[in-house]
Amino acid sequence: MLQTAEQGGAFQFTPWIRRDRESLAEEPLEKILAGAGGAEDLYDDLAFEPGTLSIFAGRYCLHRVTETAGDRERLVAVFTFASEPGFVNTPETQKLFWGRASQEPLGA
Repeated sequence: MLQTAEQGGAFQFTPWIRRDRESLAEEPLEKILAGAGGAEDLYDDLAFEPGTLSIFAGRYCLHRVTETAGDRERLVAVFTFASEPGFVNTPETQKLFWGRASQEPLGA
């Protein structure tokens, strides 16, 4: 976390919805996707203050950031790890995760 938003911007996550790469934990996933009563109770907040470092296995749970408001934007640095040097996410993946994409990969 580099900077908190003036209002909102809480990082929220669910219990693991994947036991491993192939299988899903059906009960919590179905509850969340159906919007069933109590689904919001499955989300926990993780407090972030400037300087916070979080190592997070996001492929195993659903996660989100609540809506922000005010003049000060929420700023975070997100590092990803890959097994091949120079790997970057496709523009489509960048848009999915961050709502925008860089024009060219770094080092291109």
